[in-house]
Amino acid sequence: MEHAGEILILTGPPGSGKTTAALALTEQPGSAKVHLHTDDFCIVGPWFLPSFQTIATPVHYLVLRPSLALAIAHCQQRGNDTLTDPEPIAALHQQFSLLGELEHHVLSVDGKTRQETLEMVISAMQIGMFRL
Repeated sequence: MEHAGEILILTGPPGSGKTTAALALTEQPGSAKVHLHTDDFCIVGPWFLPSFQTIATPVHYLVLRPSLALAIAHCQQRGNDTLTDPEPIAALHQQFSLLGELEHHVLSVDGKTRQETLEMVISAMQIGMFRL
């Protein structure tokens, strides 16, 4: 993947596979990549985009969207000190379900394996499908 000097904002509700896909992207050959695990701070939703739309750097905004049931299942399977309560997961899922003019930045991951999701993200990046 050759995307030197570009930014990919890979986001979505909890349990959508953001971290898994982002880590897999960093292992791909090509230009150097950095994974900033923003879940430690917050989820980068569309409310952050105005800050990115004013910079000259190419920015790709991609929302991974699982079904709510899949998101909850993924979160609960992780365990540890991660979010497992269905109520806040559902609230965050809803926020990523109401994207309006950004709906075309959604990649449905229902029924997709980790590898299929990774391949879809790479293909979308190569054609600039989710570029702001």
